[in-house]
Amino acid sequence: MQLLTCISTCFLILNIPVQAEPSSCYYCHSDADGDACHSPIAKESVRIQHCESTTISDYNAKAETVPREDSTSTYVCATLNYTSFANTYVTIRECQYRFIEGQDLCTYLYEHAITPTYSRNFSCQICADDLCNHGHDGNHSKRAHLSFLACIGLFISMIITSIP
Repeated sequence: MQLLTCISTCFLILNIPVQAEPSSCYYCHSDADGDACHSPIAKESVRIQHCESTTISDYNAKAETVPREDSTSTYVCATLNYTSFANTYVTIRECQYRFIEGQDLCTYLYEHAITPTYSRNFSCQICADDLCNHGHDGNHSKRAHLSFLACIGLFISMIITSIP
């Protein structure tokens, strides 16, 4: 019975949706920043965007503010890749709203901004941890790993308490 309770608890922990929101994301555009923006990202060569304040800074502490539309949506770190009509591979990394005009970010960008008319091979990845859009396994969250470790800890404690 304890094993069933433990498994049920772990299942619930691992399936709780987490609406995390990053405070900063990598910010670059391969047209302006070159290969530093492509995967693997050259972290020391690209800027960091602070989502709430819309400030972008580089490692030399220079800062600029990027205007944003007002929205009640939460932020995500995004990485967009596509091949442009000029046959160049483009990578964009930035902090963006999770939803735009009622659509999730990737759907909105595909249908309204980076359409098949102007590009091909479009891909969009979002993540919700600080600086998670670095291009290495960005879809796996630290929270999922921590939840898994919590379940292992729960199993171990259950085994220890059941030993006579």
